[in-house]
Amino acid sequence: MSGVELSHWIMSKKTNFCGLLVMGCFFSVFLFFDGKYGNPSMYEMQPSAALLESKKNNTTADKKQPDSESKDIEKILNMQRELIIKDMQGYEYPNGKYNISASKLEDLVMENNGTPIRSIIVTTWRSGSTFLGDILNAHPADFYHFEPLLAFDEIKIRGPPLAEKALKLTTDLLNCEYGDLDEYIEYGKTHSLVFHHNTHLWKQCQAHKGLCYNHKFLSAMCKLFPFQSMKFVRLRLQVAQKLLAEEKLAVRIVLLVRDPRGTFQSRKHHYWCQPHPDCSDPALTCADLISDYKVAVELLKKYPTRFNPHMHLM
Repeated sequence: MSGVELSHWIMSKKTNFCGLLVMGCFFSVFLFFDGKYGNPSMYEMQPSAALLESKKNNTTADKKQPDSESKDIEKILNMQRELIIKDMQGYEYPNGKYNISASKLEDLVMENNGTPIRSIIVTTWRSGSTFLGDILNAHPADFYHFEPLLAFDEIKIRGPPLAEKALKLTTDLLNCEYGDLDEYIEYGKTHSLVFHHNTHLWKQCQAHKGLCYNHKFLSAMCKLFPFQSMKFVRLRLQVAQKLLAEEKLAVRIVLLVRDPRGTFQSRKHHYWCQPHPDCSDPALTCADLISDYKVAVELLKKYPTRFNPHMHLM
């Protein structure tokens, strides 16, 4: 082999070797990346460390939020307990008087399995019930259910089909059971009258937005108070008397009656009354007064210590 041929042969071998070397490097890189990224499904199922940390932080935040809310609620309830204990100092417990056996605060507090003293005003529009209700609510340990039937509109509830629903709502409120009262609470979101006459509750609702719409808070708050008061202008006595029959409730009812001449003179100045016959028709109002009187006569005999009719002539 001549020198030129030898030189060409060496160059040919070098070229082949370099080609093999490049091919080998290519396949090595291919195999490496195929092993690392060749199974997309595996990497779809395994998020990055940053994502895992983010999820961990979010989960921790989710846990902290209800815990924080629960702690805030418990703090408010503890403060209210202390206020009630202070406000009830010096109170003379019935201890058998007025057919009430309570001799200490715990006997009147629902969270301690006690029975509150529950007072209900039954009347009609423009008869003085707001004034009387505010007097009852002036007691610092009173939980006031103002017009719980506001959502029923300007009507009188004299019997079926609305009586059952009205009594269920009333009983749940008196038992501090807000779990099934979504409709009542939703109505309260756009009609602050539902809550703001309840002085002690409204203070907390103003200071802590959203508490008035929290079922658990409302139930727990309600169960702290030794007194409950409630007033109706829509529920007639023939329906309300069924609350007296519930011995566990042990309610006391005041039938508040105003001279109908004064009542209608007052109603003339309120635009919301005129479109509704139950409010604007004197014949219907007088019929209700007669019905209430007949029922009251029987209730005085049956519940002499828990029913009290009261009339004013203004």
